[in-house]
Amino acid sequence: MRNPLTIQVESYLGAVFIVLFALFFIGLIFVSMKNFNSDLTVLNSDQAQIRTIK
Repeated sequence: MRNPLTIQVESYLGAVFIVLFALFFIGLIFVSMKNFNSDLTVLNSDQAQIRTIK
């Protein structure tokens, strides 16, 4: 005999788990993109400060 309340709770918890898992990976992508942009800024500033003295 199947309990319909248990099926609804399990599907609800599964959906919540999948949504939280997806949000975690989306957050990781945004953090990595922000770090990549800051690395590019550091590299560009290093290249701008290196000049030859004549």
